[in-house]
Amino acid sequence: VTISQSDRQLISNLAEKIVRHGMAVPAIFSLEMVKYMS
Repeated sequence: VTISQSDRQLISNLAEKIVRHGMAVPAIFSLEMVKYMS
């Protein structure tokens, strides 16, 4: 899978906002829960 530069920038910006607001741990838990549902 190839990720374009604009998509990479979007993901990076989103990750920075999540960390800045102290939501890194809840985000990881959410992603881990969804992983087993799909």
